[in-house]
Amino acid sequence: IQLENAPNDKYKTNANRVLHRLELVEKIEERMKSRTKSEWEDSLKALGLPCGQIQTIGEALTQDEQIQARNMVIEYDDFKRKNKTGEILESQKFIGSPMKMSGNPIEYKTPPPRLSQHTDE
Repeated sequence: IQLENAPNDKYKTNANRVLHRLELVEKIEERMKSRTKSEWEDSLKALGLPCGQIQTIGEALTQDEQIQARNMVIEYDDFKRKNKTGEILESQKFIGSPMKMSGNPIEYKTPPPRLSQHTDE
């Protein structure tokens, strides 16, 4: 990341970067806001730098190809919230098991218990 108006020697050594850390962080944050995550990822990969986007939990659970390929988000019909006409308004999603074994797929037969469902047992 090239910082405009930054004297070369001011950030040349680690000791100088530590000394001017707050100022440097501010400049880097300002520069990072100039592009989207995808644009930064493309630019850094084009330079041969290993990198990847930092995702929010919501992005990871809904957009990450590996999460989807491993079936890590599951839904149960029992947890779907419907309106008066039966239309599904939202469904509750749960994290699937990370244990995946070939030839022995995991079956999700029952949903997790509802809040205090087994309190009296």
